[in-house]
Amino acid sequence: MATGPLGKAHPGGYDDGRQLYGMTAASIRRWRWKRAAAVAGTGSARYAKIGDSISAGQGLQPATQSPPVVMGGLLAARGFPVRGASVILNPRTMTADSRLTFTGSWSEFAPGVLTTFASCATSGGSVTLTAFVAAAGDYLARVITTQDSRECTIAIDGGEPGPVRLSGAAGLATHLVALPKLAAGRHTVTVTVAGESGELRVGSIGIEAADGITIGDFGISMSTTADWVAGGAAYSALNHVVAWSPDLALIALMTNDANEQTAVAPDRYAANLDTMVSALENTCDVVLEAQIPGDPAWVDLSPYRDAVYDVANAHGVPVLDLFDRWGSHAAAAGAGLMNDAFHPNAAGAADIAAAEFAVVSA
Repeated sequence: MATGPLGKAHPGGYDDGRQLYGMTAASIRRWRWKRAAAVAGTGSARYAKIGDSISAGQGLQPATQSPPVVMGGLLAARGFPVRGASVILNPRTMTADSRLTFTGSWSEFAPGVLTTFASCATSGGSVTLTAFVAAAGDYLARVITTQDSRECTIAIDGGEPGPVRLSGAAGLATHLVALPKLAAGRHTVTVTVAGESGELRVGSIGIEAADGITIGDFGISMSTTADWVAGGAAYSALNHVVAWSPDLALIALMTNDANEQTAVAPDRYAANLDTMVSALENTCDVVLEAQIPGDPAWVDLSPYRDAVYDVANAHGVPVLDLFDRWGSHAAAAGAGLMNDAFHPNAAGAADIAAAEFAVVSA
């Protein structure tokens, strides 16, 4: 039985060229099947990147330079039908994302407990996603709110609100608006506060095709694994992703857990990560990511990287080891990949996207 760079035994072995541990065709069977249907034009495939500010593109332009966006571009450039994107309303940095514009007063719902929901109680207040549709066809707009949220209307390209079909689970409501024969080009989805009282709590907004790949850009700045599993069933960030129903989820959470300002003990980190994998693995394929090496003067990622491998072995899921790919913070900085002690620059984000492309295209 082969081992990875930490000596962890795994039947899938370690691919030095792609820094992939335990990756086999069976590891992402569901994703490969759904992706094949999307390529054939007979179905859809949904990929979710769960992460922190590294995934969110902090210090960069999230709309064009975050790793999930760049990775989606790599897929499209190689002929994969990327025809949809869903964007989280990152409560802590949502106004930095040029894909999103707001009117009225919006804030993080349940401050102090990280959720994926932005809240507004201003009648007529709105949030608008601007998305690019590469090919004409039949699409859906998808908006996730809490079930106890204030009512909302959903309008496309500034028109009248369209009819909405709702589905709900575990305290969340998914609003679906059919967009038949949508033309190629830029389109807007505007969610507006309606009803008489209360808060509208919006988690994510997206446009997706029935016969393509949708990229779920779920990076929340400053988040730890504890944040992702906190907040109760209705409001947890993890539950939001489960409700979004991906076919493949890549979990990239490590740096903030080790950061002394937001520290989560290694054993608690492992337990949280185990909770996340357990919640997702019955819905989709899961891959864990050992994040890029931070400055050791600020953060020691070693025990957290060990925990990633332990959880991967316990669940039989693969690891993408970016720590191994970059070697050390000093080496990464010397190669022109770092923006600061923790975050990649645009070149570094592009390299992360290239590593993740090796997973998603496998």
